Amino acid sequence: MVTVERFNTAIGHRITGGSPYGWDCFSPDARWLDSDHPDLYSANIVFDGPDNVYIAEVHDYKNERSYVWFNPEYKESYFAEAAKRGIDPLTSYDDKKFIELDVAADYIEKCTAIVAGTEYDTRVQIELDLEDDLLFAAMKNAHLQDITLNRYIEQALRDFIVAYNQGE
Repeated sequence: MVTVERFNTAIGHRITGGSPYGWDCFSPDARWLDSDHPDLYSANIVFDGPDNVYIAEVHDYKNERSYVWFNPEYKESYFAEAAKRGIDPLTSYDDKKFIELDVAADYIEKCTAIVAGTEYDTRVQIELDLEDDLLFAAMKNAHLQDITLNRYIEQALRDFIVAYNQGE
């Protein structure tokens, strides 16, 4: 989960602003916390306690990428309010689209690298919960192909997507 502490560490403790959050989809105590460096990055969270982050964003201006992580418990209410306001919740700035991250650690890794100005993995992490027999079969097949389990799973997912798009 994204927490205020993990965010603060990711931004190198460079908080540049904060304010009350103006929408009604979260608690009345919800606040913005920002870290900005002109022309390089902007990162922010909306939260109402140290362990209750609703949404986290980071904008990599140098590479023109924006990432967003939504707390799954509040995503639906955020999207509903955005719809009422006529706002696309996946539009970042200047009509650029957010890349949505499902894994909190993925957001923290990307935010840390963007703020530090270092290279980072632009792929989106996903969590898989495989039954033991499927996990064992995948490990066995990865071993037979002399590749890592992660690489095997990534390739299997890519193959599935291609097959799905071709109507197979």
